Formats: sequence, C-alpha cells, structure tokens
Amino acid sequence: MTIKHIFSVAALAGLLTACGAGNNEPADMENAENGENEVNQSADEAANNDDHENEANQENEADTADREDVKVIAHRGASGHAPESTTHAIDKAIEMDADWIELDIQITADGHLVAFHDDEISRTTDGEGEIGDHTLDELKELDQGSWFNEEYPDRADESFEGAEILTLEEVFEMYGEDVNYYIETKSTYLNEGMEEPMVQMIEDFGYEENVIIQSFHQDSLQEIAAMNNEITLVQLLWWEVDEETGEMTEWLDIVPAPKDMTDADFEAIADYADGVGPHLTYYDGTEVIDEAFVQTLRDHDLMVHVYTVNEEDEMERLIDWGVTGLFTDFPDRLQDVLDNR
Repeated sequence: MTIKHIFSVAALAGLLTACGAGNNEPADMENAENGENEVNQSADEAANNDDHENEANQENEADTADREDVKVIAHRGASGHAPESTTHAIDKAIEMDADWIELDIQITADGHLVAFHDDEISRTTDGEGEIGDHTLDELKELDQGSWFNEEYPDRADESFEGAEILTLEEVFEMYGEDVNYYIETKSTYLNEGMEEPMVQMIEDFGYEENVIIQSFHQDSLQEIAAMNNEITLVQLLWWEVDEETGEMTEWLDIVPAPKDMTDADFEAIADYADGVGPHLTYYDGTEVIDEAFVQTLRDHDLMVHVYTVNEEDEMERLIDWGVTGLFTDFPDRLQDVLDNR
C-alpha cells in the first residue's frame, strides 16, 4: 500500500467522525482506530516486504557481481580432467564455460611457438630432453596423452592416447576469436626472443582483445608493452619461504614480501602491467598472501588472478577476499562455487 493510499484512508476516517454518527461516537472512534491500525499494519508489512525485496535484490546483485567479476581461468585447459595443453583439455574447458584458456608457450629448435609447460618433455610425453632441443616435426611424433591415463586411471580415456603437442598458431586457428587465450611467456632465459613473433601472431589474427599475456619475467612483459600497449599483461609472482625464519623472497626479486610491498612497488608494476598473478600458498602450506594484500592490489586498479586453486573452500575464501580471477585445473568446480553463491 502506498503512502498516498494511507493518507486517503485516514482522511476518510476523520471525515466520517467529523460528520458525526452522533450517539455512536465511542464505537465510531474505535472503528476508526481499528481502521488506522489496519492501515498502519499494512504499511509496516509493505515496508518490511520492501526491505526484504531490497535485501534480495542486493544479494542477487552481489551474486551477479561475483559471476561477472571472478574469471574462471582454465589452467592448461581443464587439466584436471584431460592431458594438459591438449585439444582434450581445451575442449573440456570450453564445455565448462571457462572464461580464459591458459597455455604456456615455448619455442622449438626450428622457431615454432608451442603450448607446453615443462622445459623437459619427459613428464608428459614419451620423449626425452628439453623441448627447445627438438624441431616441431620431432615433437609432433610424441604421445602427450597416455601419461595422463597412467597417472589418473580414474579419469583415463582411450581417446587421450597419442595427443599431439599444439602450436600457438594451431590453437588460434582451431578455436578462433570466440575463445579467450591466457598465454604465458615461459622460461624466457631458454626461449629467448619469443615475444616478437608472439605479438606479431596476435596482431595478425587480430586477437588483441582475446589475449592476456602473463610472465614471471618482468623484462618480457615490458618488452611486449613496448611493442603493443593494447595487449593486457599480468605480472606473475612467486615467493619462496625460508623454512627456518619464515622470511619470504620473490624468486626473481621483482618485489619484496607481500607485507613489505609499498605503494611504489605496486605502482611500478602498474606502469607496464594490468594485473598480478600471485600464489596463495608455498609448498609447505605457508600462506603468502592475505585479504589486505588482495585489496591493496585492487586499490591500485590491478587485476588479481591467483594460481592454482583446486579446493572449493579456498575458492570461496579468495572470492570473499576480492580476487578477480582464479586459475584452476577444475573449471567446473569453480563454476559450481560461483553458481552457488
């Protein structure tokens, strides 16, 4: 009931009383008071309903904000479900509505950019040696899928056997502009000069809006920023923890420990990058970042994409802290967490 209606009913009650029902005044006054009480009660109920509706709308808006603001980044594709960096993992990530497909890029002996994480090829293929010591033709002969079936028999699939190592160009051609690519310039001390052909390929495909490039190597990102300032860049960070003292040291000395970072440190990153990719925990379980650190990054207008988070309780906590994206091997888990908030 609106305020206008309330005033109208109250005015009518007053008019009837003023016109006088004569000898029935006490009864009329009681009826009028009862009417006013009913009106007030209705108004209170309407106000309560409005409050509940506003609260529900605010909750829905918060849920929508979570879904829109927290990006699902499929770590090497849906690598918890299929062999990493293969079409199988990428396909599953797309099926699971991942916002970004993360791939590490390295250079072959004959200059091709390929999607492969390790410097050594023995963990995920039937080959040996460093990836940069092999030509693309040699790498294409390798089986990059059978290892997954052996390592994870509960998730094994015969179709994974014989999966090929992919070039970045093949990925772009295969999945097109409807997919977003989160690319890492990997081990730049081994993959020297990879930035220029990578940027050139992104420009040739017109994928500046479809690509984020991340790296632990600050000079790599700065070089890319100088080549093309339309490409979004993320500075990866990794803090090692001294087991005896608990002291934290960023492994490439990009920044101090999180608690010791100053505005100047954040601003230095913001000069060339659009975001930061920190990890939550060290190998021994020590947490290296906290909510205050995340909020400070946000205050400096930097995206916060934490890697690699596979447990739902950690996903929930990091989302509550205000992160803007999470790397995960299981994009379906993160989707469930976001959908249920």
